[in-house]
Amino acid sequence: MASDTTGSGGVNDFEIYIRFNEDQDKDYAFHIDSDTTFEDLQNIFKTLPISLRPSVFYDTKPAKFGYSTSPGYLTANGGLLYNYNADQPRFTKYPKSQLDKVSDYVWPEQLILPSWNFNHFHNLNVILLLLAWLYTDLPDFISPTPGICLTNVIFKLLAFLIISFTEDDNHPWAKNILKETALNNTGKPGQIIFFVFHVLKCLMIYSVMYFGIANPYEANYLVLFGRRMKNFVYSSLLSISTTNASQELSAEKLLKIGWTGTRKVCIDDYIDFYRNHIIAEHGGVVKAHTKGILKDLNSRFGVLLGEGEGFETPLPKNHREELLKYPLNLLATKNFPGVVKDTVEFLEKDQVSEENEETVNAETKKEVEDEAKIKASKVEPLSPLFTDSAEGLFKMSYKFYSFYNISFLYNNDLFSNDDYKSELYRFNGIDAVRNFRKYGSFVTKASSWKKYFDFRNSLGDCRKNDK
Repeated sequence: MASDTTGSGGVNDFEIYIRFNEDQDKDYAFHIDSDTTFEDLQNIFKTLPISLRPSVFYDTKPAKFGYSTSPGYLTANGGLLYNYNADQPRFTKYPKSQLDKVSDYVWPEQLILPSWNFNHFHNLNVILLLLAWLYTDLPDFISPTPGICLTNVIFKLLAFLIISFTEDDNHPWAKNILKETALNNTGKPGQIIFFVFHVLKCLMIYSVMYFGIANPYEANYLVLFGRRMKNFVYSSLLSISTTNASQELSAEKLLKIGWTGTRKVCIDDYIDFYRNHIIAEHGGVVKAHTKGILKDLNSRFGVLLGEGEGFETPLPKNHREELLKYPLNLLATKNFPGVVKDTVEFLEKDQVSEENEETVNAETKKEVEDEAKIKASKVEPLSPLFTDSAEGLFKMSYKFYSFYNISFLYNNDLFSNDDYKSELYRFNGIDAVRNFRKYGSFVTKASSWKKYFDFRNSLGDCRKNDK
């Protein structure tokens, strides 16, 4: 989105994720360009005709946008998922101005967090309405105005209608209804029990609304009633269409706001998905257990990153220039032939080095001594593609993100046969893109990645950062 659109084809496109309803299961991918501002993201909430706020007690549009710097969860497949603490205040940062460019603050795939204003007026209205309802149901022996229970009023109205239509004041149905709704017809214990249940019912209704279980797009029932009546009069009585073309949701509008329709999975969903894949790939639980695949399987799914890693990696000082060097759009690389060439050469060299890893002979004594020093310090030679840290911590970079760009993999035949067959990847057209967005799946042929992940996994979770 540039100025008033998302994904409009700026200098370099990439994707961000926006959290809807303050729900970690609703982190959706949006395509933006390097000129998109935080304020431009409001167009997403103006366009989508669904309730995206946490509950009906919040304003329908975000007050502002922040971004999460929680380092994240690095998967064994090279994806970077969001930790469960991603929306905590200590990880939530805000730009100096909502008119600042998103690309000046976040990495590709970083999580954007809308900030919502609580609507105290609406909350108070709901509370007063429920209290009024409770008042009408006060036990008759306590209420200053006994006999105004809404249920009883409705039944009395029904009895009145029966008498009016039958012209029989002694109609048995009407007499029975009036008898059942007479004052103090029920004993005091019964009235108290009924009132307690009514209190619980009101508390449940308020909880359902407060926690967003019921979260309609329009929560003002007077507005809803007025809109329904208008539609009925215009369409049924006057045969006039009430459809507003400007309010219709079209494919063009979705593309304009950068909609991809794909959400990022949470850590638990990824682990379940990957575990089932591994078990299925080895012929079931029994065979996987026999082969020893299930041993320590849980420790090989991924690693929770620590302070200064992942999305907490500071953007490079020259990030505006760096941003233009690499193809960050998952689907495009044609404008970056140099990067494609370098990446392919890197992968091919890396693959050869792995195949000959056991037969490598040091050409000089110095090389052998240097290698011994590195191993003694427990820091394996790691690719600068994944880290520039002496400790081997995972550092984000535009170069890393472009490394597993789908077009790199497709156009340069960097998928192995196993990748094509794997249930984990399902690389068939649009599903490939969708699964990359969901799981951040990596290409198994990249041996340097496997080498790095094994090393980073050995350092453990959240080194300086709690879970």
